[in-house]
This record gives sequence, C-alpha cells and structure tokens, in this order.
Amino acid sequence: MRQLLSQRQRLSWGPWALLAVGAGAVLLAILAMQPIRDEDLWWHELIGSEILATRSVSGLGNSWAPLGDQGWTTTQWLSEVLYAVAVAAGGWQAVIVLRVLVAALTLGGLFVALFPRNNPRAAVVVYLITVAGTALWLSRDRPQTLTLPLTLLLAAWLQGALTGRLPRWYWVGAVTLLWSSLHGSWVLVPAVFLLVTLVDFVQPLPGRRARAAALTLTGGLAGLVNPAGVAGLTAIARFRASTGHILEWGPTPLATTYGVMLLAMVLLHAIAWARSSAVPRDEALVALALIALGLAAIRNVPTAMILLAPITAARLTVVLRPAPPPSPVEERRVRGIATAMMLLAACFALTWAIVAQPTAVGPTTLVAKLATIDPPPRVLNSYELGGLVARFGPPGVEVAIDGRADRYPPDYVDRYLAADDTLRDWRQLLDEVTPDVALLKTDTALARKLRAEGWMSRGEADGYVLLIAP
Repeated sequence: MRQLLSQRQRLSWGPWALLAVGAGAVLLAILAMQPIRDEDLWWHELIGSEILATRSVSGLGNSWAPLGDQGWTTTQWLSEVLYAVAVAAGGWQAVIVLRVLVAALTLGGLFVALFPRNNPRAAVVVYLITVAGTALWLSRDRPQTLTLPLTLLLAAWLQGALTGRLPRWYWVGAVTLLWSSLHGSWVLVPAVFLLVTLVDFVQPLPGRRARAAALTLTGGLAGLVNPAGVAGLTAIARFRASTGHILEWGPTPLATTYGVMLLAMVLLHAIAWARSSAVPRDEALVALALIALGLAAIRNVPTAMILLAPITAARLTVVLRPAPPPSPVEERRVRGIATAMMLLAACFALTWAIVAQPTAVGPTTLVAKLATIDPPPRVLNSYELGGLVARFGPPGVEVAIDGRADRYPPDYVDRYLAADDTLRDWRQLLDEVTPDVALLKTDTALARKLRAEGWMSRGEADGYVLLIAP
C-alpha cells in the first residue's frame, strides 16, 4: 500500500469514472433546487453585516437578543462576512450560488482525490458512499459546509502522512489560519497531526514523528492567530455544554442515512482488512480514530467520511484485482460524455440558483405579522426560530433565544427548553423573559398552556402558532 500511495497514476476514463461523474452531476443539480433550510443562516448573515459595520467580532447581535452574553464573540467571522457580502451583492440567490460552488469544489475534489491513484472499482464505491454521507450537509448553508473543501486537503495530508510524506509547515499554517476564521472545526488540523504523531510510536517511519509533532504545534498556533483568539480554541467546549438538546451534536444513530453510510465505510474497511495479508498498524489506528469521530456526533460524519475516503479506497485497491484499462476509443468517448455531463450540471445548477426565488423554510407569514405590533415586540420563540425572527421581523424586534448556543448559559437553555416541553418553571421563565408575544410550535405544552392562560392566537402556519399576551 505504501508503494501504491507514493505513485500517482493517470486517471483512466472508464465507465466507473463516468458513474461517479454522473452521480456528482445529478447531486449538484439537486442541491441547486433546495430551499434555504438552515435555520442558523439568518443570524449568521446578520452577524456578518454587523461585523462589516462595526469592524468587530465581539458584542454582536445584542440589538435583537437582549438576554445572554452581551460580549459574545463569534468564532466564524469570515463565513458570516461571506454570507453577508453574498446577500448584499445578489440577494438570497447568491447564497444558493455559493452553495453550488462549494458543492462543486467538494465533489470535484473528492473525485480527484480518489480516481487517479486507485482501482476505479474501489474509487467509485468509496466515492458514492462518501457523497451519500455528505449530500445532506452540502444542502445546508452554514459555516461548517464552507470548510468541506479544506477537509479534502487535510484528507490528502493525512493519507500522505501514512507513507511518511508530510506537507510543508507554511501550507499547514496558512490553511489553518483560513479555516479558523471560517469555523471552529479548524482544531481538526492539529488533531490530525497529533494523531499521526501518536501512531508513529506503534509503526515508526524515519523522521515522521518529529515533523508531525511540529505540524501539530504549527496548526495549533496558526488557529489562534485570528480575531477570536483563544475563544476559537475553547468554542467546542462551550458548544458542548449548551447543545445537549440539539440532535446533530448527539451520537450518530445507526438507523439514519449518516449512520448507514458510516457503517458502509466501516464494512469496506473490514472486508479489505480481512483480505489483506498485513495491515499497517498506523493505518488501522487512524481509520479507527476517524470512525470513532464519526460515531461521536452526527455533525462529525461528513468530515470523518471525507478524511476516511482516500484511506479506504487505497486499502480496497490493494485487495482488488486490477481493472482492465479502457481502449483509447472508449476512453475518449467516456471523457467526452463526462465533460458534457459536468458542464450541463454546472450550467443548470448556476442558472437555477440565479433565476430561482429562494424561500425561507419556516413560519414566515407569522413573522411578518410581528410588523403590525407597535412597539416592536419581544418574542418568546421556539429555539430554532430566533434567527428567522431577527432577520425577517420588524426593526427593533427582540427574541428570547436564538441559535447561538454558546452565547447563552447552559442553565438558561435547559430551563427554556424544559418550560417549552414540560412546563417546568414556566412562570419563572416568563417573568425572566417578559415577552409580548409567543411564536411556538403548536403542539408544545407551553403553547397549550398559554392559550389556557388567555393568550390570543393571531394565526397558525407551518406547525407554529403566534400568540399575543393578554
């Protein structure tokens, strides 16, 4: 395997490559047609606009969120600025265009990472499984999605490290600096090189341990050289303390698309390892660590699968019989068809993104009714609606909570959700929030209780109800 990974092969444009290109083209077209469904995008865009106006990454979002940490610092300022600039330049269609471009970079980068150096049958299986495991994430307009192309670069570095080929320190520093401004997942860079440092103790390669340790330090220090500073390093711990109620932060259920795709990757490794005469211990430990990363949380699955993909494809290549090369005529035909498919998919996706009128997913009609209330109200809202109300509500509207989980004390989040679901200490919550209106899911215990207490309904839509305080 080490000899195989150290020799880059020419891409053979056979039917397997065509199948992968077709799958990527279809997915790209589908992604362009998806509505904006990520409930956090709205406040991300607002925060980005505020960063541009104030030239600061701290004390943001207080105008619509009077509760919580008034000195809150964002750790993904560059992503938020990108979304704000996109919307200012081209409206919400520009967000769809940005989604298409990120998806094209991710899908194309994954293809390039897998096909030129692996058995095409192994490459296409790994490609399809990885694409299926990341497809839903690519449809979400959020800072973490913007980092998926960088994750591919990290995957290439990790695969090279298994053969003793590590990247230059300045590339690691530059990529980590960019990544740390986009999203808190930048900690993966030093974590991956720390993993390489540790596995070198069980399977040493000349010079690898010292260089990997140096790259661990380089990545860690570079990630701190951004406006958020140390807050970017501690962000994950703060999120963990306040996100026990968020499904994607919980362990990956196996009976979901994410779980099934991750298990499929595990199965491929198990089959390949069983058929191999010997499996390098460092490779096995790295693969097991990445599988554990994916199982730890749903939001980790796309990242873990991208990091696993080159390693899985290379191991399968070792145990599969070489595929017969296509004839020159067949290769020219397949290359032409693949090029046409890619161009058609790109043209369709970008055209659709430009001419479509993206709609927000959620009770926008109820949010619009807030403009009829004078003065602008304070809203007791469902957790996921904070950004939507802040972005599309009238100027001066305030929300009791939004999606910035690390901005609110964990105790406040727990009490808020408990009052909504089980009515625990609900009167104390209302005394603390002092809302004028409530925008809640229709069937929650708190919504039913407020109706019984005389709160009047101003309408229902999309499973939510707008209630006015008596």
